[in-house]
Amino acid sequence: MDEQEERLGMIWEDPREAPRTGATVIRKSSGPLDLGVFPHLLMEHLGMLKPDAVRTVRGEGGILVDNVDPGEAERLAAALRANGEDCLVVPAAEVIDVPRPQPIHSVKLTNADMGPVNAAGRQEAAPWEYARVLVLGHVEVERSQTKSTDTNPLSRRMPYARTLGVAGGVVARALDGGGARSKTTKTSSTRTFLEVVFDEPIRRYRVDSRAFDYSVLGDQLQPNSEENVQNFARWLLHCAPRMRVNVDREKLMATGKVAIDSCSAHGFDDVVRWIVNLSAFEQRQ
Repeated sequence: MDEQEERLGMIWEDPREAPRTGATVIRKSSGPLDLGVFPHLLMEHLGMLKPDAVRTVRGEGGILVDNVDPGEAERLAAALRANGEDCLVVPAAEVIDVPRPQPIHSVKLTNADMGPVNAAGRQEAAPWEYARVLVLGHVEVERSQTKSTDTNPLSRRMPYARTLGVAGGVVARALDGGGARSKTTKTSSTRTFLEVVFDEPIRRYRVDSRAFDYSVLGDQLQPNSEENVQNFARWLLHCAPRMRVNVDREKLMATGKVAIDSCSAHGFDDVVRWIVNLSAFEQRQ
């Protein structure tokens, strides 16, 4: 590798592969920050370009910057606090990486365990003493569907080519193959997700409000999934009251109804990762 290639390699190094010897700044709240104030702080203290700084403060989670120089992280944190945004500075090597969520479709609640059950009917052990966070979100989910289409009008008449014998069959296959096309369409819908994160070992259980058996609620069962998923969240907090949540706990517990933030699918993952780490590091203080 010559000097130019080596220099380019350093410029384009994937930050996820860099040694985690730096520091991470975790906000105590999540969601976008004021564009008139906070991009400037990132530019001043981390040397970010303005487009990167703007994109960072628009993030839906609360992990603001990850694995940066510790001195720069401390100076940025001081500037954030001076502008009313409380935060923690933690070792990047200790930041918890959350796994993919496991969809569940029912539970078998006991006083000791959530009893999550997946689509195959398999039940796992999830003791309440290891329940750490509960996250609710209105999540925009995009789905792609590919359908085959036939754009060759001749190929639609090819069944009659059987009368032409073998040669006709060859022609039919050729025309039929030539007319094959596929069309991909994308649709999006907003779903309400509820996630509970357990540790030892860490795992995420996800409830899609429209694909869950709420019969566990008994006589508290409501006529729609939005009410049911919030009521179910309240039940879970009764079982594990020390769980950290991303919604108004007092209102949820009192009424079973609470405002839920909207976010992208990626943003929801960011919120889960943020609150898991915030909970873990606050407990150490």
